[in-house]
This record gives sequence, structure tokens and C-alpha cells, in this order.
Amino acid sequence: MSKKEFIESEIVKLRKQWINIAIILAIFVYLFLSLLDRIIAPSDVGYLLAVRVSISSILALLLLLNMKTDKRIQYFIVIAGSALCATAVEAMIMKLGGHTSAYYAGLGLFAIGVLGFIPLGLSVALLIVFIVYAIYLVPIFLYDHIVNWGIFLSNNAFLISTFIVALVWRYLNQKRLIGELSLQYDLNQEREKLRQYSDELEKLVEQRTRELNKSERMLRSMFDYANDGILIMDSEGKIVDVNKRACEIYGFTKEALVGTSIHLLEAKGDRTLWGERFKRLLKGESLLFETTHYRKDGSSVILEVSANAVEIEEGVLIQAFIRDITEKKKIQEQLLHSQKMESVVVMAGGLAHDFNNMLSIILGYTELALTDEDLGLETRQKLARVEKSARSASQLVRKLLRFSRKDKRGELRPFNLNHVIQETLDLVGRNLPANIEVKTALCEEVPIVEGDISDIEQVIINLVLNAKDAMPNGGQIVVKTEIGELPLEIIEVEKLKKGKYVHLSVSDTGTGIPPEIISRIFEPFFTTKEKGVGTGLGLAMVYGIVKDHFGHITVESDQGKGATFHVYLPLITEVSPSSLDDLSERRSGGENILVVDDDPLALELIKEVLQGRGYNVIATDKPLLGVKLFKSNLRKIDLVITDLAMPFMDGEKLLKTIKEMEPGAKFLVISGFLEEYKSLEADGILRKPFDPIDLLSMVREILD
Repeated sequence: MSKKEFIESEIVKLRKQWINIAIILAIFVYLFLSLLDRIIAPSDVGYLLAVRVSISSILALLLLLNMKTDKRIQYFIVIAGSALCATAVEAMIMKLGGHTSAYYAGLGLFAIGVLGFIPLGLSVALLIVFIVYAIYLVPIFLYDHIVNWGIFLSNNAFLISTFIVALVWRYLNQKRLIGELSLQYDLNQEREKLRQYSDELEKLVEQRTRELNKSERMLRSMFDYANDGILIMDSEGKIVDVNKRACEIYGFTKEALVGTSIHLLEAKGDRTLWGERFKRLLKGESLLFETTHYRKDGSSVILEVSANAVEIEEGVLIQAFIRDITEKKKIQEQLLHSQKMESVVVMAGGLAHDFNNMLSIILGYTELALTDEDLGLETRQKLARVEKSARSASQLVRKLLRFSRKDKRGELRPFNLNHVIQETLDLVGRNLPANIEVKTALCEEVPIVEGDISDIEQVIINLVLNAKDAMPNGGQIVVKTEIGELPLEIIEVEKLKKGKYVHLSVSDTGTGIPPEIISRIFEPFFTTKEKGVGTGLGLAMVYGIVKDHFGHITVESDQGKGATFHVYLPLITEVSPSSLDDLSERRSGGENILVVDDDPLALELIKEVLQGRGYNVIATDKPLLGVKLFKSNLRKIDLVITDLAMPFMDGEKLLKTIKEMEPGAKFLVISGFLEEYKSLEADGILRKPFDPIDLLSMVREILD
């Protein structure tokens, strides 16, 4: 809207208001002055009252017409109303003396009221004055006889003066009004510009606020949901803020961490070092280091920390990004341990191979020397001790070869691990003290693995006996199996196949393993037992067997609370039930077995082991009697077990003699030295010393 349009619009509004006021005031004056009529013209009161009522009624109609805000209607009301009012006054003038009537003053009052209050332009005001003055003069000149010119001229002079004053008043008021409205328009325009500027500023502030809030939310979200923990500390080391990941790492709530000194979370060994690092950070250095802190539960966590100082208005803050690398460190240690063990395996295999060659020479020449009939008794006894020591050494070599996985494995077949565990615990349980309790918690699902049953039995025996040795005052051994999966990082480090594994664990309540030696527990010749007790090859051989079966073994221990060995073997999922051996049937039966051994202790051991599994045993320490016993029980003997080195008739000759009587006879040869009997046609050969389980497995394999 232009300034002119604004001024015109505002004048129209004001004109409407003042027309209403002027009409109401005119109606009041017309009716109020009827009281004066009673004094001045009591005889014409009725006439005058009729005129006054008539004009008041007409003015009331004009008041209703003024409800619409329209310039043309307003001008019509003002001009028409002025003419009508002037006519009414003129009617009273003509009735009461004409040119000498005092009622002409009403025209002056009317002019002052209309021109003084109603905002009109000068041209309209002149038109109204002309109409009013004409209404006054014309009837007087036409219908009145002027006899008193002095009064008539005096009245006209008064009217003209009043009209001039009213016109000047109207002109000045109109000019002032237009000036005020012009100024108001300018102020409104400036106010509108200011409002627009204010709106734009508010929008800009609102936009900047939204952007700031968005940026703050984004930064807070990045802070809270970062993959690494974030700590904000002041220059004294007091925690100012933490994110969610940091709370998860430490196990504390944010409220508990904020306000806490970082020194309370540090492991004792790292506190001095952390203080030095903090000083370097405050000097402006950026540091990347590893440290150990405590969690809420008291456990330690290894952290990789990237920290630097940030200057703000209030001072300096330390910003630290922390990453939990505890598992990473464990994997690294596991990888290093695996590489170390592989190096030890290679070294042990090389040593065992060379040592085995030397032992063969020692045993060979010792055996030859013992065959010399001219050898003195004392010398023969010394050579026997050499032979005994050499044979003990050969057993160590055999274990080393087993550890290095260079010793020949037995036949691989699928079997139920739970059955092997039950059978092995039945066998080994007889040799455990009464103050040691063995419990089992075997999984309901059948855990089928493929391997050498004798080897797996050896693993179970070694772990159980190792647990027994860790509990000199008695305790409890728990053997458990369950089916699950190995963590991916272990599979990658050990280069194992993916899939399900049978988890065999053997736990004890013994003395535990000190943390500083737990990483060496599977090394050959490493032992925590007293000197002269054990060779340190038991767990090394277990490690070799597990690796030979493409499995994984580890140990965990709390010193003073016992230890748990975890063995993982690949699970065989596709195997027919008919291909599985029933271990009880494989190791037992009602067959007849003839045992010949000149060593009474060895003979009694073999007899007891076989009879314990339901075999019918005929035992003798005399080879010739053994031949007679076989002949008298011809076709009833299912298996002959014999030693080789025996007086009067050695095992080789015994075998040939019986074979002549019964070509289909089955033989198991047991001896501590087999190299001289390379032409033996035995069904099985077992080297002394042997484990009862090895004997039972070999017997079952030959009979089957």
C-alpha cells in the first residue's frame, strides 16, 4: 500500500468515527435546545419541536447509513446532512423573525461542528459552507422583507467570520492530520522493515540454533556411540565426561566415573608411568601407549590409549581414546605360544630321532654283550643296569616322538568319546587314592570323533593323573563334554577347520598353576613336580596327540583354586551307527587267551588286565609248558600272547612251533627289544613297557 492510499484509508476510518460523533452530538443539541424554544418562542414550541424531531430522525437514518466505510457514502452523508440541518435551522429562522432571528447562530454552531470535527478536504469544506450559507441567504432574499439592515449585515458578518475560522481550522487540522498519517505511515513502514528484519533474524537464529543442535547431537552421538571408549579429563586427572563404550569397558555407570580420578582405575604397576605420561600430555605431546586398568569387578583390562591435550577457555582438557585389547593380547600370546610350541615340536622331533638311533646302538651292543657266556657276574649286572636305563630312555624318546607327531599313529576310526571317557575312567579310577572323587558331566548328544582310540585314552589318563598329582590332600576331578564351536580367532591362529567341536574339559580342585609358568605347561621336560618325580613329558605328549587329531588344547587356572584343561576335537557329524565300535565289546569278550612270559610280575599283570575284561586266560612262565597247553586246548585258544626273550625257548621259536600245529593261530608278541626279530609273523607287536589300555586295544584289534 502506497503512502497516499494509506492516508486516504486512515482518513476514511477517522471520518466514519467523527461523522458518528457529529451526528450524535447534533441530535443531542437539536433536542436539548428545544428547552430554549419555550423561553424565546413559547407560542411556536410545537412547530419548532416538530422540526427538531424531524431533523433528528433524519440524522439517525444517516447514522445507520454510516455503518459502511465508503468515501462516497461519507461525502453524501456529510453534504446531505449539512444541507438538511441547515434547512431545519433556516425553517426555524424564517418562522422566528427572518433576517432578525437569533437562530442564525445555529448555522455557526453547525459549521464549527462539521468543519471542526469531521476530516474533510478544503474543496468539500468550501462546498458545504457555500450550501449552508446559500440556504441561509436565498430564503431571506426571496421570502423576507429586510427592514433592519444593520442586524442582517451584523448576522452575516458573524456567519462569514465563523465560516472563515471553521475553514481555516479545517485546513490546518487536515494538514496536521495528513502530516501525522504520513509520519505514521513512515513509522509503520520502518516498523514493518524492523519486523521483517526481526523475523529474518529470528529465522536465522532459529536456523543456526537447529544447525547447532544438529551438530551438537551429531557430535554427542559420535561421542556416545563411538566404538572406542572416550575419556575427558581435567589437568588434575579427574574425569569430566565419558562415553557409553568407556562405561562398558570399566563396568561403571557414567555417574560413577564422572568426578573420579583416573589414578583410581590404574593398575598399581602403571601409576608412576601414567603420571609421567600425563605431564608429557600437558606439555602438548600426543601419546599412543598401552596400559592396564581395573574394572568394577576387580579384573584387569589391557587398554590401548591415544591421548592428547585440548585447550579451551577454562583451561586444558585431556582427551583419551581407549580400546580394550585384552582379547587381542590373548590372541597374540596364543599365536606366539603356538609358534613357540611348533618350534619346540620340530626341535624335539629332531632330537628324538637322533637320540633313538643312539639308543638302538646302545641297546644292541648291550644285548650282544649279555649273550657272551664268559661274561662275569658283576659285569653282567652292570650291563643289565645299562640295558634297563637305555630302555627307560627309549620310552622317553617314544614320548618325544609322540609329542613331535613323528611316531606312527594307530588306526583312525570314528568312536563315541563319551564311551572312551567312561571306560578309561573305570580303568584309571582303580589307581586313584580314596580321597579323590571323580565326577562326570557328559553331554546327552553323542560326541563322535575320529582318531586313534588308544591315543585319546592316553590323553584322558594323563590329564586325570596330572589332576591327581595337583591334589596331594585329595579333592575332586570333574570330566565334562559338550558340543560347540571354537572362536574364529583360534581357528585362524591354529589353522583349524571350521565347524562343530567336542569340548572335553578336565578340572581339579588342586593347587593350581602359577601365572608365570602357565604358558610353558606343554613344553617337553618342563615340570613343576619335585626332582625325580615325573619326566615332564606327560602334558607334552597330550599336546602332541591333540594336535595330531587336528584339535586345540588350552589351560586356565587360578592359583590355589585348581586348574581346568580344555581339549577341543573336531566333531564327526556324518557317520553311520554301524561304523562305530562299542568300546566295551571292543575291549572285552569271552575268548580264550594263552599267555607265556618268563617274568612272573609281567605275567600276573597281563593275566589280571585280561581277566578284568572277561577273557579266559591260561598263563604260564614256561615256554615248553605253553606249547603243551596250546596242544591240549587245540582250536580252543583264540590268541597267544608271548614274550620274546625267554630261557629254553624264545618267543620266536614258540610262535613257529605253535604255527606248525595250528597255522591259523593268532599271536601278540610283547617285548622290550624287537629289532632282532624282524622276521616275526605275529598278528600284533606291543613294545614293553606298555599301558593296560594299549594291551586291551591291541588284543581286541587282533581278535576282530
